[in-house]
Order: sequence, then structure tokens, then C-alpha cells
Amino acid sequence: MYEQGIELEAKIQDHLFIKANQHDLEDLVLILMDNAQKYTPKEGRIEFNVQKADSNALFSIANPGTLSKEEQEKIFERFYKVDSSRTNSESYGLGLAIAKEISRRNDLNLRVHCDNDQIRFLFEAKLV
Repeated sequence: MYEQGIELEAKIQDHLFIKANQHDLEDLVLILMDNAQKYTPKEGRIEFNVQKADSNALFSIANPGTLSKEEQEKIFERFYKVDSSRTNSESYGLGLAIAKEISRRNDLNLRVHCDNDQIRFLFEAKLV
């Protein structure tokens, strides 16, 4: 991110203890951060937030961009890539499918939401 001039804004609420598989949670966050970095333009900005939401910790990773409703519905399918202008030649379209499977396996409810020219991936983990 540093080499691309991408700013990372992280807001993580203190004293949140999460009930989840540590390795899966790390993998999920890394996949989503890698995806955000791939599709953030030079000198863009990525937001990473973790905050309490009822009895859960809500994770949010956002980067600039837009997705149509159709793209949002397909984004977690294996080998799916958004239009060719966004296609990264080093990407095989598997990262978000793997993220969705990690989410399913750990009951984390991964989803995507787009508004205000931002793509935001959200998931929740149970608090202890």
C-alpha cells in the first residue's frame, strides 16, 4: 500500500474479544484487505473498521469503487471477475469465493454493500 500511495485508515474498538477460529479470521481479513488493495487506485484510501454491534464485532473493509446489483450478487462466485476494465491479470477470481467459504464455515455472514462510490465488505463475529 505504501508503494502505491494508498492510505489505510483503521479504527478498531478496544476490548473486543471474539469467538472465532483465529487462523480463519486472519485469512478472511487478509483476503479482503488484499482485494481492497488490488482495486484501489494509486493514492486512494482503504478503511478498516471493527466495532461492537449488539453482541457481535462488526468488521468493515471499504475501498473506492462501485458494483452493480448484478455484480454484488455474483461477487462471491468462484472465478467471477467484475468487468475487464477492473480485471487484475494476477487474479484468478478465487479470493472472494474463499472468503465466503471461510465466512460460511465460521458463521460470520460476509456480505457486500455499495454506496457513495465505495465498496464495503462486512462480516460479524460473535463476542465472548
